[in-house]
Amino acid sequence: MSQGQGLRILVLDPDPTSGQQVAMTLDAAGLDPQACAFDSRAFTEALSAFNPQLLWVRAELGSDALGRLLATLERQSQSQYAQVPIVLLCQDVREAAFVRHMKTGVVELLQLPFSPRLHVARLRLLPRELPERRGVLRATGTGRDLQALLEHLIRAHRTGTLTVNEGAQNEGRAFFVKGVLQSARYGGQQGPAALAAMGAFAQGAWQFSEGADGAGGLFEWDAISGEQDEPIFEGEALPAPPPSAPAAVPAPVPTAPPPQNYAQLAAATAAPAAEPAADNSKTPVLFVDDDPALCKLFHAYFTKKGYPVDTAADGVEAMQKLLQRPFEIVIADLNMPRLDGWGLLRVLREDARTLETPVALFSCHDDYRESLRAVHAGAQAYYPKSLRMNALEVQVRELLEPRRRFERLAGSGASVTVNLSSLGAQWVLRTISRLRITGRLDATDAWATFRLHFTSGQLTHAVARVESQTLDPQASLVAFLTGRGIEGSLAFGGESLPSSFGGQGTDDLLQYMTAHLNEVKKRARDQAQAGAKALDVNPELYPLYASVGPPQYRAIAQLLCEVKLLPRDVMARLNCTPQEVAAVVNDLILRGVAYLRA
Repeated sequence: MSQGQGLRILVLDPDPTSGQQVAMTLDAAGLDPQACAFDSRAFTEALSAFNPQLLWVRAELGSDALGRLLATLERQSQSQYAQVPIVLLCQDVREAAFVRHMKTGVVELLQLPFSPRLHVARLRLLPRELPERRGVLRATGTGRDLQALLEHLIRAHRTGTLTVNEGAQNEGRAFFVKGVLQSARYGGQQGPAALAAMGAFAQGAWQFSEGADGAGGLFEWDAISGEQDEPIFEGEALPAPPPSAPAAVPAPVPTAPPPQNYAQLAAATAAPAAEPAADNSKTPVLFVDDDPALCKLFHAYFTKKGYPVDTAADGVEAMQKLLQRPFEIVIADLNMPRLDGWGLLRVLREDARTLETPVALFSCHDDYRESLRAVHAGAQAYYPKSLRMNALEVQVRELLEPRRRFERLAGSGASVTVNLSSLGAQWVLRTISRLRITGRLDATDAWATFRLHFTSGQLTHAVARVESQTLDPQASLVAFLTGRGIEGSLAFGGESLPSSFGGQGTDDLLQYMTAHLNEVKKRARDQAQAGAKALDVNPELYPLYASVGPPQYRAIAQLLCEVKLLPRDVMARLNCTPQEVAAVVNDLILRGVAYLRA
């Protein structure tokens, strides 16, 4: 497979208009797509004429439409098309933890709706990633966890060997070809009964290895009579997983009871669990207003709803409290003494420790211009004081729902698509740490692609690629924390890496990094005001910055990096403030595009 650029992708979508739009987007990104009608004849003809290296399919795993497509591919068993990798664009991505271990068949689940930046970046990474995959999934858990894997093997038409090892005295194996069970043995039982027994054991370890190696001598039985032609397990047993092998996170626990026979298992689907009610006790709120009566009313109402509530009389007191403990949301009045709502918002956004804190502003005036200004200034919402308290609480819940949804999905073991710029990169890292997740976060923005690894919640490694350059772990983490418009996906399990950050816990690491970011900002501001002697520019990264960097920064960046003007001369030519120049210098430094020369 090619390394992303010019990758031939056959796009299949039940909606022809949607398929054409996806193909146009992929084409604009430098890939080589072709849209195809979603039927077997057109698909077979396109396979032969276009010779795709990857299939992009909008369908749910286990759907009839995908089943027909896989069956068409399986009939091509003597051609190169039989093993073409498949990327699914779908609503349900809970089985991504299984899919991302596989080298063939369905190798990626991307969550609807289509996101050009995120999904194109994943397509570019796949050609490099697939050769590194081993096609082996190892995990430890209960029979219900194993049942989820068995259902996946059927829905995804997997071919391979499942080895179950509950203990030295009780090992079993099952062989699947194109999602169909060929033979099984476990706990003294054979065939479908053995498979059902695997789904009923209390605790154990298992390994699934994809591929048809050794399947040629397998027997088949009549699914109705259950009669066997030959004994099971001729030859040597598969070796147990090596002790050092990383364990995958157990699959999501299905809600249905273990099936009693193979037919029941084949028909089973993992029903999505009902979403739990929000736990307000985990959502501390800070209310900021110089009116003691309103603070008392707010405190009483939101406390009754289960929220931990604190109040502050103005922006200065609020900032002091925010630096002492985290809050999930700040609701601040616009008009206050010492530091008003606008000033508090500016201070929060300038400090790396608090820049991700959601802020809602409110005032006595129900003015759409103030609302627009609040959003442009970095507030998440604007509320008039005429809003009733119960309606305000509903608005707050809606504002917090994206973070709560991420916690629900990640806490249940489901892979999830992440808008990091919306949730907050620091918040996501702290949540992964709190949930003790082992897995990988892949992300991208206009500047770079990122990959972060976690073991039991601890961030162990970070890498960022900017064009042909690969940044070191600390520079990668800086770029990740300061990125704009970052989107990504969190997958569970995978390789455990030694720490590239000296074994620091995620909270300690973020505390160090935010202090570093604040220091860089302060230096840039001081240098912009005092007049730096020069900026040393990275000649490889600056052209990229000039094309995809923040548009509002480009004029200042051009004068600093190309014309080589000093900050004071830039301010004179563009009639801009020291703070505006400092923001650009800070951005150039954090991205590694330029360095201040003392």
